[in-house]
Amino acid sequence: MLLEGDLKQLSDNNYQNETMHYEHKIHQDKEKAFDEEAMSRHNLEVKLVTELKTKKTKAKTELDQSQEQIKKDFLAMKEYQDFLAEEKKLREEIEAAKVKI
Repeated sequence: MLLEGDLKQLSDNNYQNETMHYEHKIHQDKEKAFDEEAMSRHNLEVKLVTELKTKKTKAKTELDQSQEQIKKDFLAMKEYQDFLAEEKKLREEIEAAKVKI
């Protein structure tokens, strides 16, 4: 009878140990899969943000160049330059008129 009790106790202990090791292994596997998934997501996010930054930087550079060209073209217009000269002349006349008043 004592031998059967010892056998039952060893069997129960063996089952508990197997269960504990199995659960630990499952936990490790899940943790490893989670870490791999997290790293994959991180790498994807870094890649996408880098591509977006590059794209936006290029677009900004193109816009700056376009803006400079528009400014040069606008300042090169004879009609605009004439209006600027007329405005300057009128402002000077207005300032001179204020002094006389």
